[in-house]
Amino acid sequence: MDGRQRRELQAPSCRGSRRAAAAPPSSSLCGSAGAAPRGGGASHGSAEKARHAVLAGHSVQRKVRELRRLVPGGTEMPAEQLFLHTADYIHRLRLQVQVLRALSELCTP
Repeated sequence: MDGRQRRELQAPSCRGSRRAAAAPPSSSLCGSAGAAPRGGGASHGSAEKARHAVLAGHSVQRKVRELRRLVPGGTEMPAEQLFLHTADYIHRLRLQVQVLRALSELCTP
């Protein structure tokens, strides 16, 4: 029995995959990083990729809608301007927190 066969027998596998068990120790055995595609090396079909793209697009749109509700004046601006305005808004909120903390330290006996 050579070293590779021994590693395949000793290493835990993900869903019975021998390919994952033979992975080098630095890579994740069960993670998707660096893992070979399933199905004998075939990649996802274009229809499935399109479906994932649509789902990702809906997710982004939902998050932008939520951001518009959280940021004052966000409903009236395009998304690019919304992101810049959001960064400015976060900065101003942090400054307000610092001022309020400083005031509370002054007022505490």
